[in-house]
Amino acid sequence: MAKSTSIGPITWSDHAEITLTLNLPCTGRPWSWRLNPILLHNPQIRQSVDRAITDYFQLNKDGAISEGTLWAAHKAVIRGVMINQATKQQKKQVAHLEQTLTTLRTLEAKHKLNPTPDLTEQIKKCQTDIKEFMAKDSTKALLWSKQFFYDKANKADTLLARRLNTKN
Repeated sequence: MAKSTSIGPITWSDHAEITLTLNLPCTGRPWSWRLNPILLHNPQIRQSVDRAITDYFQLNKDGAISEGTLWAAHKAVIRGVMINQATKQQKKQVAHLEQTLTTLRTLEAKHKLNPTPDLTEQIKKCQTDIKEFMAKDSTKALLWSKQFFYDKANKADTLLARRLNTKN
């Protein structure tokens, strides 16, 4: 049942996180893609989407297919570009976080052996980087939860049923 356990670095306070990885059967809901509006704030991603739209319509302007089909297919192409860009950005962020955590672990080990003000300053910088990453992650989670509650607002759904059951 338990795959692995580990004690993480001290990132937020004087407590270290403890990680337990469990091997549970997959019972998730089916995946469906939604546009992450935060991606559109990145000028590089916007530029790649603009380039993909321009390239798509230049390659398909011969009139061999109807405009409706052309438009529907264009949405699928843009979704693929956005998924590709989001994946690249997420991999880059995760790699940066892992590098920062590795650096933090190394600095903490050195600090335990020989505490110096320079090491303390470097540890604080790593902790600040991790806090900024987690703040961005929290912002994204808040955005998705707002969207979820907006979608379910006036519908007789399981969300409403659970809210009513807790009040009775």
